[in-house]
Amino acid sequence: MVKQLDEKPNRTEVDERLILGFQAARDKMLKHYKKSNWIYCTTLILDPRHKAQTFDITLWGQQIKTKSLHKFNELYKEYKSLHVQQHSVSKSPELPRNENKVCEDEEYEDVIDFEKLYACPSTSSSGSCLQGLVIDELEEYLSKPRAASSEDILEWWRTHETEYPILSKMARDFLSIPATSVPAERLFSKASLVIRKHRNRLSDESARWLLCINSWSKELI
Repeated sequence: MVKQLDEKPNRTEVDERLILGFQAARDKMLKHYKKSNWIYCTTLILDPRHKAQTFDITLWGQQIKTKSLHKFNELYKEYKSLHVQQHSVSKSPELPRNENKVCEDEEYEDVIDFEKLYACPSTSSSGSCLQGLVIDELEEYLSKPRAASSEDILEWWRTHETEYPILSKMARDFLSIPATSVPAERLFSKASLVIRKHRNRLSDESARWLLCINSWSKELI
């Protein structure tokens, strides 16, 4: 939207205000997003349907691509170190890089065209960003064709676990869905009703059971 307004030949006062508004909203979002964006970037790279290509679709993605790949590489090296310690295996030999041609003449926009993304040759465009990084399992993963858009990513990692043992461990950690979620404020409010000034001799186990029964009973109603 901002790009379209910016390229508009005869911008009106309303257009100028919209551009300023969009830019202010973007800056505000980035201010808070920077604190946790590495997690989203990591999960994006671990999604075999996207890998590093989606970064190239938007100007914003291009700006954070190199930094995101370096952060991912740091995490990868930590996992690799633990993997080596746990399995006591020597470092695997360096694999040849895939020099397949990446998508050319791609128009970058601020909206991701997923149909266009999946229609492009499924090779990685992150070769230049990976110079000097760990180039074994990670680079092999990024250089190989992406999975189909309909692919079940958890099933994909289960199938390729032996091929990418380190990355599959990262995928289990970053792509897994939390087993449960609890609205913290509501939970503590209910706890204060169970354990209060005139009822403070309940054991920890009894208090937990009362909270669980209260929660389950409401779900059954």
